[in-house]
Amino acid sequence: MSVIRKIFRVIGKILLILLIICLVLILVLFIVNKILCSREFDKLSQDDLSVPVSVGDYNLNVFRYGNQEGEHTIVGIAGFSCSDISVTFRPLTDQLAEENLIVMIDRAGYGLSDDTTEPQTVERIVNDYRTALRIAGIKGPYVLLPHSIGGVYATYWQSNYPSEIEGIAFLDGSVLSEKGFEGTLDTGVLGYAEAAACKAGLLRPFYRKIYLPLPEIYSQKQQEMSDALTLHSGYSFAANSEGRRAEIIKKFLAKLA
Repeated sequence: MSVIRKIFRVIGKILLILLIICLVLILVLFIVNKILCSREFDKLSQDDLSVPVSVGDYNLNVFRYGNQEGEHTIVGIAGFSCSDISVTFRPLTDQLAEENLIVMIDRAGYGLSDDTTEPQTVERIVNDYRTALRIAGIKGPYVLLPHSIGGVYATYWQSNYPSEIEGIAFLDGSVLSEKGFEGTLDTGVLGYAEAAACKAGLLRPFYRKIYLPLPEIYSQKQQEMSDALTLHSGYSFAANSEGRRAEIIKKFLAKLA
């Protein structure tokens, strides 16, 4: 029995040492990530990409450029977990900016917007967009430019507030009836763990293995801006909540098929 106890003690010590090493590595990654995020944020702020607007308990980032007195106000709506639309939409929106006002809003947990644990229902997301535009003094009607799941929010927006919408130009966007938005789910433990891991900086060492570089039409500076925006938010608590609700949308689509 004494030999077995000694073996278990040795194993226990080894496991404890490994645990301490892991915790130290996580702490180092967390500190390094915070320092790098702060530097990246300063660079993005110099390019006027950081314009926080309060929508209640958190701020959304509202980036605008182009013709302030333009014929139309075009509002970009990101696809799921796309935190860099202020960069990736530019090949299209730059061609429209001379005659129109271009507005890119990072929803909660995206890009330079604050994260939140508030449930990200479609109603909340759309109302956040509307509130951010109102507080920023950007008047409608708007031409919505949604990508992927952003089409869901654009469809809901137009269905419930048609006077605010001049038109919608879908970029491979999902189009659904508002009936597909019923029901809510709380964020799960695994999702919280993933979001916490990203905030701890664990995403940064594996970033390029997860996210491919932008196509060659983008400049090196735009690539760096895209990387910084994505690393700033990573996989957030808000995106986790939004993603779980996407499962409801998938089930609704299956019923329509």
